[in-house]
Amino acid sequence: QLTASLEILEVKGQRVAVAPATVEEYVDSASVVAHHIVEDLGHRVAFAIVRMGDRTHVVGRSRIAEVDVGAVLTRLGGGGHPQAASAALKDVTPEEAAKALTEALEAELRPPVTAADIMSAPVRTVTPEQTMREAAEIMGRWGHGGLPVVEKGRIAGLVTRKDVDKAVRHRLDHAPVSGFMARDIVTVTPDMGLADLERLLAREGIGRVPVLEGRRVAGIVTRKDLLRAEHGEHYLDRAVPTARAESSRRFLQSVDSLLPADVRDALRAIGALAETRGLRAHVVGGFVRDMLLGRRNLDVDVVVEGDGVAFAEEAAARLGGRVKVHRRFGTAVLVLSKTLHVDITSARSEYYTRPGALPTVERSSLRQDLFRRDFTINAMAVELDPATFGQVTDPFGGLRDLERGVVRVLHSLSFVEDPTRVLRCARFAERYGFDVEPTTLQLAREAIEMRMLDEVSGARLREEMLDILDEDGCAKALERLDTLGAMALLVPEGCAPAAAVKTVGATERALKRLAPLMGRVPRRRTTLAVAVTHGATRAAAERWLRSLRFGREYGEGVLVAAERGGAALRSLSDRRGMRDSRLRAALHAMPAETLVYLWAVGGKPARERIERYLRVVAPVKAAVTGDDLLALGYRPSAAFAGILAQALADRLDGRAVGRTAELANLKRIAERTLGRPS
Repeated sequence: QLTASLEILEVKGQRVAVAPATVEEYVDSASVVAHHIVEDLGHRVAFAIVRMGDRTHVVGRSRIAEVDVGAVLTRLGGGGHPQAASAALKDVTPEEAAKALTEALEAELRPPVTAADIMSAPVRTVTPEQTMREAAEIMGRWGHGGLPVVEKGRIAGLVTRKDVDKAVRHRLDHAPVSGFMARDIVTVTPDMGLADLERLLAREGIGRVPVLEGRRVAGIVTRKDLLRAEHGEHYLDRAVPTARAESSRRFLQSVDSLLPADVRDALRAIGALAETRGLRAHVVGGFVRDMLLGRRNLDVDVVVEGDGVAFAEEAAARLGGRVKVHRRFGTAVLVLSKTLHVDITSARSEYYTRPGALPTVERSSLRQDLFRRDFTINAMAVELDPATFGQVTDPFGGLRDLERGVVRVLHSLSFVEDPTRVLRCARFAERYGFDVEPTTLQLAREAIEMRMLDEVSGARLREEMLDILDEDGCAKALERLDTLGAMALLVPEGCAPAAAVKTVGATERALKRLAPLMGRVPRRRTTLAVAVTHGATRAAAERWLRSLRFGREYGEGVLVAAERGGAALRSLSDRRGMRDSRLRAALHAMPAETLVYLWAVGGKPARERIERYLRVVAPVKAAVTGDDLLALGYRPSAAFAGILAQALADRLDGRAVGRTAELANLKRIAERTLGRPS
């Protein structure tokens, strides 16, 4: 009955096979028939509607991503997953069930996917005059298997990796592309549907097809694009659709519970504005990662598939903000308030002219934008379009790695292209308690052994190291780097990396202990930078500061520790008694960062004296000032400073305490130093 009654519905451009039947008693074959209609008869979506007794059973199957039969049959009181689902309707006829099914399809179905939806754009091309060597370089740089050949804005042919290999084999890589390109090429229009695309590639036996708007190349579709469109990014992993639905729920829950109202409103406003302009906007990177992990993050990055700078300028005008533009990189910062800044960029790809160099950036697709990122957990995006707000895009397995607690690079040359990712890898692994995936760990080790970090500028190394020092428990990340052999590049010459790591951990604990005792709490970064230089001579510390381009803010604490830290520790560690005046003389001129470092590396006597200095000695102020010397009849002179210092020392050591006693003592010191006033 089912196969005989099969009819095809057109719903929002999608062809759906529906087969009704009625039987007197229960049979367990409706799901088998629905599967047969999809797999054997070639229909992409099918529903079997079978009346059995007082119930009508609806069974659905789908093999395309645009039709989620689980969502469709949930509207009929049933459920399942995107590829297979069912519903049982009591006291409903097959005709009534078919009508309800049609209404559910109208509500749930999306328009069919076309070449314009799945193509990669913009397309990298070559001209007929360029050499095969140049074509090979472009293919190698971007991992392409073929390139359209464009002449005067129109497509003239297609050159593939096989053509390049042939040219190299015959030592003709200097020859022009025109001598090797295929001229009789298959092309499609942007509105060609997925089914027609699939049949075309299969019939012609080709792996890619250019998409033309008139004669202009608008994009290119590959077999991988088709597979991703039909089955999702991870078309070999059956668990992914369920995982992605769960991740979207988790993202939305974090947005509602962790973000201030102005951030939530800004995200939805940006998505709505993009939708009205025919653009797609996505939040990407670390923001997505932390929302999925349930961690607060206000560092919002938005990628627009279009002109990001122009969009940011319009968003500023519409949302009442202002914009800072960096045209060289195609980026902008949308400033909506003092606390809410949104980075907006065009979807872009990048390549590196040499290891450690800053990247060269080009406009690209969202997938390529995500591919340029460091790790899979940072290579996810979430849609801001009002109709699909919260939908996760995960082309490289970031969701799976988040669930498994793994840091993984996207490709084997990741650390070669940007060696600073080695430092980031250690930082993320420790921040989230993740493991580094074994191949990623080996690639990091090889990059260090190849001395790739030597190619990185000192300023970039400094910023990556400071980002590590900002993390709680940062010594563990530095210990990872030391295990890999990278710490030797981050400490001054002659310093032991393992000792520096241990000192950073001790100094971090010291800062937490001493902060409540200090009038001016030193910055965490500047304090831990002193610890990194543990054991350095002044000359080595100066070279280190210059090499990593540290400013004066960092230099003072580092240089004082290198030059005077050893002597100060020996004095503080002396078990003989130490008057408070001597303690002040030893520590008063020390930068706060150096004091914390000395406490961290000192023994018990040194620590006790540093704490006494902070608790008891440092707060003491003398009851007399220079005005009192003027009142005694003395003229201002350089000797005033020494006289007042001795008065404070006598106050600290208990020889003169209180205004009357301190004034009399000041008079004696002044007469001894300057004589009686005239």
